[in-house]
Amino acid sequence: MIERFARASHERYLAAERRRGTAMGSRPAMVLWEELPDDLQDSNRAQVAQFGEILQAAQTLMLMPAGEADTDFAFTADEIDELAQQEHQRWRREREARGYTLGPTQQNGPDRRHPAIVDWSALSETDRERDRDVIRSLPAILAHVGLRIVRLDDSA
Repeated sequence: MIERFARASHERYLAAERRRGTAMGSRPAMVLWEELPDDLQDSNRAQVAQFGEILQAAQTLMLMPAGEADTDFAFTADEIDELAQQEHQRWRREREARGYTLGPTQQNGPDRRHPAIVDWSALSETDRERDRDVIRSLPAILAHVGLRIVRLDDSA
């Protein structure tokens, strides 16, 4: 299931980046899953393995099996921002645990630097939007394996 989530998440990432004008092959992550370096595949797997924890942190959301009467779920703008910040923190911890440090990314060689290894407050709006895209894509990715997000209250 994690592998299916990870592939679906990467496909949605590629689509979002292409809409932003990023060309395929222009960065190590801008390739099809089969060509994606092992460390980036592992990063996608780590990301999707945390989906349950991301939703649990929201405290008003939970996962359930999808049913025929389900309606489309949408996060509120506040939920997207809060969960995107948590996703960025998760990503940053994961990258730092792999030995990444702050710095410009180089295209040649096994680079272990990344310009987005900063606090949310210092993150560029483009990178913040990437984290928001991860959160926005959760309902569609979960639907791939028959799961849905349910709001536990009607306040949103």
